[in-house]
Amino acid sequence: MTPTELSWRVLAGGRSLVARRGQVPVSQPDVPGHQKKVVSWIDVYARATCQPREVVVPLTVELMGTVAKQLVPSCVTVQRCGGCCPDDGLECVPTGQHQVRMQILMIRYPSSQLGEMSLEEHSQCECRPKKKESAVKPDSPRPLCPRCTQRRQRPDPRTCRCRCRRRSFLRCQGRGLELNPDTCRCRKLRR
Repeated sequence: MTPTELSWRVLAGGRSLVARRGQVPVSQPDVPGHQKKVVSWIDVYARATCQPREVVVPLTVELMGTVAKQLVPSCVTVQRCGGCCPDDGLECVPTGQHQVRMQILMIRYPSSQLGEMSLEEHSQCECRPKKKESAVKPDSPRPLCPRCTQRRQRPDPRTCRCRCRRRSFLRCQGRGLELNPDTCRCRKLRR
């Protein structure tokens, strides 16, 4: 066997199958002097499991709007649950979460100021059974979400994440204040 044949082994049904010369996939070109590295199965599996991982979150999605015209940066990285579960009937969900406060530059022309925003981060994840179709009310396309522990928060119908009510945000904005996402109360803009 040539080195090329050895590098394209596939385990199938307990047998080792070898790709013959001329059957090497086009996506893996041979580069002279460059050795191909194969990531071991255990590493591939470990990387893909359900766990907190760094994800990029656009702030516009996370904040339901803001009194600022522009936020810098417009997105941030936070730890959120993601990855594969060992069964199609399971999904990766957070079992531990906390709020992390981040400084964001809020630009309201002609001025700008540093402000703080609170974002949810996941610290623990678990594979749990997916919600059954029967958990949806027949007269409503929205899934039933668990109640939020904070009194002024309601679950987002799409993600079931606890968020302040949209009308709380609009009430604060109409009074020239900002919404504190931890307490869901209006507060003075920070200068």
